[in-house]
Amino acid sequence: QENIFCFNDLFDINNSESTILIDNKCDSINYGTCLPCIEPPFPQDAVQIDSCQVLNQPNKYYVLNKSLIDSDVKNTGSGCFSIYENNVTLNCDNHIISSSTFTLPGIYSSGFNTTIKNCDVDVNDGPGLGVGVRFYGGGNNQIIDSIFNSNVAGIYVQSSSNNSFQGNTLSSNLYGLYLQGGSYNEFFNNNICTNTNDLFCSSSQTDLGGNTCSPNTCGITC
Repeated sequence: QENIFCFNDLFDINNSESTILIDNKCDSINYGTCLPCIEPPFPQDAVQIDSCQVLNQPNKYYVLNKSLIDSDVKNTGSGCFSIYENNVTLNCDNHIISSSTFTLPGIYSSGFNTTIKNCDVDVNDGPGLGVGVRFYGGGNNQIIDSIFNSNVAGIYVQSSSNNSFQGNTLSSNLYGLYLQGGSYNEFFNNNICTNTNDLFCSSSQTDLGGNTCSPNTCGITC
């Protein structure tokens, strides 16, 4: 049976005595060979979740392990997922958060250093504030490789600065991206198309590049 020696600070195996090593997994070795280590998809201490909730632990990595549809999508304070702490990651693991009647954000954060990734959010493009993600205040947040469609706004950034958005798809929303206040937000390599309004900006120092979008109020060429 193989042994696994992975992701240590120096050598995974310090083999100074030429010990026979066969079919072990390691990244670095000063004598012999190893099978390659494979980076685990989530940290070992990741918290598995299966319902809307307040993500109330700072410095924590959360993984959504099931899709939340219709009656599963409930208000926990400011949205389905409410984040008020700092240094929180929500990895939806490509699961869906979807409701045709929810009038609050699928994901809300007022903290700093929030990371949202691999999420697919569709929470109502009718009355109310049914937006995919709302950043209110806070900053230094990021959204990566996520999908937002059929919302009032795919991403709503309000008075929040120094955020980064990469590799996301925003489509069939009333507003794809809505920026209100804040500054120094960066949007790169996103697909922001087929929304009623792809981009709306009333913030300063917004940096956009490599995105696909239509003519917009942000005064940029996509």
